[in-house]
Amino acid sequence: PETVRIDGYKVRGFEFVYYKIPAGLSREDLIKTAQKLHEAEPAAQLIMVDDDSKVQDYIDYAKAVSAGKYDAELPKAWADKHIVANVQKMMSGKFVLYEGYGYKEIAELE
Repeated sequence: PETVRIDGYKVRGFEFVYYKIPAGLSREDLIKTAQKLHEAEPAAQLIMVDDDSKVQDYIDYAKAVSAGKYDAELPKAWADKHIVANVQKMMSGKFVLYEGYGYKEIAELE
């Protein structure tokens, strides 16, 4: 199983890129995978999923919310189960890998 770039877009100067990664990676392999993707897309915030069946629904939701449509529906059951991790740029300029689609820190990337 390989890592596949699914989609990417920019909103208000922020770039978001979605990747499908192998399911069930160890913490160490997840950090390595995130680091590799970050090196390939150094300016992007990354969303890593292990199932792409509802990625488009999630992207539609994320775009709607960033456009101010706060009643947009999050495909929560899918997101909870299949968004493995995300990488966000901090105010300091550092990039941090978080669990799921939230803010539980896993590691800081180089």
